[in-house]
Amino acid sequence: MAQTEPRPEFKNQRLLLRLAIGLLLIAGLVFGFQMLRNFGRNPDILRGVSVDMVAALKYEGEGAKVVVFDAQGNMTEVPGWKPGVKDGPPVWRPDGERLFFSSDREENTFHIYRWRPGATEKADRRTVGTRSKGTPWFGPLGYEGINDTAILTSSGFVNEYSPIDGAIRQLLPPVTGGGTQQGEEGGTIDQFAALYERIGESFKVARWGKDRRFLIATMRREDGDVLMLQDFQPNAEGVLPPPVPIFAGENINFDVALDGSVTAAIQEFTWIDPEDIPEQFVKEGVATRPFVHGAIHFDPADLKTLKIVFAAQDGTQVAANPAYSPDGSKLLFSVGTVTAGNFDPKGIIIGEPGKPVGEYTVLTDKVCFEIAWLPSGEGLIYARRDGKNRRIYRYDLTAGTETAISTGDGEFAFPTFSPQRPEQK
Repeated sequence: MAQTEPRPEFKNQRLLLRLAIGLLLIAGLVFGFQMLRNFGRNPDILRGVSVDMVAALKYEGEGAKVVVFDAQGNMTEVPGWKPGVKDGPPVWRPDGERLFFSSDREENTFHIYRWRPGATEKADRRTVGTRSKGTPWFGPLGYEGINDTAILTSSGFVNEYSPIDGAIRQLLPPVTGGGTQQGEEGGTIDQFAALYERIGESFKVARWGKDRRFLIATMRREDGDVLMLQDFQPNAEGVLPPPVPIFAGENINFDVALDGSVTAAIQEFTWIDPEDIPEQFVKEGVATRPFVHGAIHFDPADLKTLKIVFAAQDGTQVAANPAYSPDGSKLLFSVGTVTAGNFDPKGIIIGEPGKPVGEYTVLTDKVCFEIAWLPSGEGLIYARRDGKNRRIYRYDLTAGTETAISTGDGEFAFPTFSPQRPEQK
């Protein structure tokens, strides 16, 4: 019978085993340390499910609180609110897993708060410092890292905000050298500041354009708003172009489409610089405004494409508050009247971006406020007066039907539908 050769014994076998176990322990410690570090920066790591949820503001006395409706119409208050506190309009993160809003829940200063849908614990504060922060905006759609940063205004500046660690970086006016981390109590002043001071006093709203090359914004000044843009593509010398003021008016609202095009509504047109009025608007020494109330459409990469799509010489019929559908194929306006500088909505019209507003179709003649698209583009959501209550309604574009979301008593505003789809559960 053949004999098998005995298995050799390696003297260093135990040493190799101990070494392997040691390496695994070290790797585990490193991984654990990194997890603990990340948890310290961002402890809210649980998944949030918000399919078919609607977030909105509910006014309560002198305050306002963020509430959420589920698919069955059940309302839940975001925990942590107290009477007198003023929550700001809610904003969904693009993945629908978190809800953000600005509030004075602590220190009588407006900070950014974050809440996970379904959580029973109160919303956690995600900013520090003594300066108030406005409502964050995530975008544009389709951009890589869309969930990681948002735009917000603070003390008249436009900033990029990281909700994970609360870091804030100044975007407008641009910081010399391409931008650095902006300190909470900072406020960098350079040659760009002087250029911006000629346009306006502080920023009102800002939105990224396609691929985040442009920032489109409105600035406040003594007689109203100025619509402007900043190109972040440096020239051959590595220097950013100066800001470009586009239109001015008592009140300006705008939206940016998926392809980067912009539509803006201007109420009570004013000259950007009364001392430098374009020659085509001056006849026999008298300046004539192109319109009193109007709307424009343009591509930020080529301002020669700018065209007026609506013009009115009085306030009897005005188009305002443009809003693009998620895919950019449709555009809606709120239509109404302007009296003593106040816009009173009378209905909604819908059409193709860039086309004259006269070609748009009337969608409803009901008085609707804070109109927003559903993420699917198949409908709208808005608030409107219903008897003594201001309720939230959903409008189905295909069926042409309206469904109440809030059915009880209350004053609701700024509804927003979750972007999360069923397959994201």
